[in-house]
Amino acid sequence: MCYRQVSDLAAKSSEIESTKATIVDVIKKESTLEYKFPQDVDRILHYIQAMEYGLERQKKLPLSLRFIREIHKILLEGTEDAPGKTPGQFRKSQNWIGGGSLNNATFIPPSPSELYRCLDELNAA
Repeated sequence: MCYRQVSDLAAKSSEIESTKATIVDVIKKESTLEYKFPQDVDRILHYIQAMEYGLERQKKLPLSLRFIREIHKILLEGTEDAPGKTPGQFRKSQNWIGGGSLNNATFIPPSPSELYRCLDELNAA
C-alpha cells in the first residue's frame, strides 16, 4: 500500500470521530510551509503512523491482542486525546462516538465486560 493510500485511509477513518482536518492539512504540516493547522492534523498523522506500523508489523506478528494494543498505543500516545486514556491498553469504561452522551451517540461500542468477551473470542479465532 502506498503512502497516499495509507494517508487517505487514515483521513477517512478519522472522519468517524468528527475530525475536521483534511489530508491536504496533513501534507502541508509535513512540508516546510508556514500554515496554521487544525488541531486534529496530529490525529491524522498518528493514524498514518499506526497504519504504516501495522502494515510492517503484520509481516512478523499475526493479528492478536498484542498487535492491537501496539497499534492503539501509536494512535493515542502524545495526542490531545491521550489524557485520561491508557494508550496501548484496552478500556475499562464505556465510551461512545458522536453525541454528548450514550443517549444520543452515533455509535456505542460494547461495554467493557462485553469488550473483553469479544476480545477473547477474537484471540481464540
